[in-house]
Amino acid sequence: MANETLRPEADGDLTNLTPVGAANNWDCVKDVNPDDDTTRVETSDTVAWIKDLYEIKDHTESGTIEKIEVHYRIYNKGKLLIKPDTSESEGPLCQVGQQWKSFYETYTQNPETSAPWTWGDIDKLQVGIALQATGVGKTLIYSRCTQIYVIVYAAVIVIPQVSTQDATDIDHDSAEQHGTITSLGGASYCSDRGFDLQRLVTPTGHNDPNAQWNNETRAYDDNTANYASLTSQSDWGPFLELLHSAIASCTAIRFYANLSPAGAYQVDVDIKYEGDSEWTHVYQGVPSLGAWQVKDLPTQGTVIAARFRMWAASGKQERLHEFDFIAAEDDWTENNEFPTGAFAHTYPGLSPNTNYRFRAKAKNAAGWGYGDWKEFTTEAPPTVGRSHGYVMS
Repeated sequence: MANETLRPEADGDLTNLTPVGAANNWDCVKDVNPDDDTTRVETSDTVAWIKDLYEIKDHTESGTIEKIEVHYRIYNKGKLLIKPDTSESEGPLCQVGQQWKSFYETYTQNPETSAPWTWGDIDKLQVGIALQATGVGKTLIYSRCTQIYVIVYAAVIVIPQVSTQDATDIDHDSAEQHGTITSLGGASYCSDRGFDLQRLVTPTGHNDPNAQWNNETRAYDDNTANYASLTSQSDWGPFLELLHSAIASCTAIRFYANLSPAGAYQVDVDIKYEGDSEWTHVYQGVPSLGAWQVKDLPTQGTVIAARFRMWAASGKQERLHEFDFIAAEDDWTENNEFPTGAFAHTYPGLSPNTNYRFRAKAKNAAGWGYGDWKEFTTEAPPTVGRSHGYVMS
């Protein structure tokens, strides 16, 4: 929970109490640590309730407000005042005699609207005190206030939780994507939701410069059960180059690799942009084997090739089961105040016989939350039939 303490920073709509120790009424009661008689507001009026209101600092936190506490410290006799907007509300009477004592009141709702607090309410809020002296003549006892402040209790906002469901209504040129906002992350709503769509592009050929890889085409046959392979030599093995004529808007690559038998290993991947004579490094490290690994490119662009190699101990079989290029396809979002729940969007204009992946997403004040990636393949284009007819004469 995020707590924010807001203290007076200006006089409000009422300044009827007498300031002592500072020129402005609000300056007498903004103490972080109460100084009691040093700075205070007071009254000697035993008939009327004499009132002050103070403007507090604007908020800087965020999140769903659960409650506020208004703390105040008085001497003798007083009661809290709050003014959310246009109407004042009073707290209970507190009478403590000739001593200083601290109190607080809790408000889970705005008393003027009977609705949960909003940050807009907090920024309008004025807090203050009503004081009335007691006694008469030599027994007169002033009433005083030396401190007042507000604590706002709000749930900490984290990014929303989102899940992605399988695509439906898949045709040759369209598909419907599905997602669900499962948690708002402590916010009142999500301001945006949508889907990321990417195209999975299979290499169209290969180059094995050292002629040491076996079954090279299995590295791009859309079947992770198959694999291209070579036997390691206790050093970096030769590259297998995966080729394509041109993949526009390429943002990432992905690969599915393995090693048999298991042991120490590394993977190295480069790509070549259209028009470049040199390779551009993408990744070198120890990724998880036996699962898809996605690696972002340094910059989005048109890519014509990638190359893959592994390092492992001598005698190991290095396997590349599958390799794909990933191209940005679309980024659809809508803006409103969205609660938890399911949403969907149909993407038109897709290419037939094409592999895609997509994920649902939603945004609140803390940022974007994403679901897992899901994949689908569009259908083949419809067969155009040929009709026969004749003209009657």
